[in-house]
Amino acid sequence: MSVPGRLPPDDRAVAWRAGVPPPPCALAAWGQALLPADHGPDRLWCPPSHGFAAETLGGWAASVSLSALEAVLQGVDLRPMLPDTLAGAVRSRQLSFLGGRLCARRALAHLVPAGGAAVGRDAQGAPQWPTGALGSITHTDAQAHALVVPSTACAGLGIDSEPVVRSIAEVVELCCTPFERAVWLARAADPPGVATRIFSLKEAFYKAAQPIVRRFIEFQEVEVSAGLLEGHEVRLRASRDDPLLSRLADVALGQSRRPASSDVVHSVVRIAASA
Repeated sequence: MSVPGRLPPDDRAVAWRAGVPPPPCALAAWGQALLPADHGPDRLWCPPSHGFAAETLGGWAASVSLSALEAVLQGVDLRPMLPDTLAGAVRSRQLSFLGGRLCARRALAHLVPAGGAAVGRDAQGAPQWPTGALGSITHTDAQAHALVVPSTACAGLGIDSEPVVRSIAEVVELCCTPFERAVWLARAADPPGVATRIFSLKEAFYKAAQPIVRRFIEFQEVEVSAGLLEGHEVRLRASRDDPLLSRLADVALGQSRRPASSDVVHSVVRIAASA
């Protein structure tokens, strides 16, 4: 993790519910048009990092290797497949965007009729999901990920993936409330791992809640209140007085996993449909 903090809206993989279908663009058919015959799409895919939550929610997850995607698309001009705001971005950012949209399309294909799996993009750069679906996209330097569920499964959905921090001081200062420092970090056998999980869960909560509250949510406005153990469902609560945010946090459930021999934490937060 580099200096932790919130990306501007155009770069955030914020989860949005059903939106207006996107205009035709090269991304919709890029797999067939651009992938060489000897580098089929199946070579790109990794075991889905957020699959641990997909079955519970009746959804689908997908993960793609960005280095494999770069190998397949080496020398290809990506700009025709990108929104105008990313035409001048560094290639790694362009690949992350394409990788995330590929994952979303792969997951959506299991939920919506053929031809209806397009993911739009609003004026702020957030994904727009087709009717009947709700999803979230995220990426690290190595992989891009998506999780898509039926829109009836929850009111909000967010996923996040974060490399485990090497030094926790900056993350703790930015992200952790006094409660979290006293209850989770003071007794942690693995402080960097625990700090990363708190950070990642809050990022996922932001993605789930922001489309509902329609405002920026500071890290210290919510805190992990219970369940921050491997395999447990995590509960959150608002740490500041905001009735809507409090209601969402109270019905939010989080999960966080760090696969064996991995230095990446993967998190999912869902807000109950009752919200």
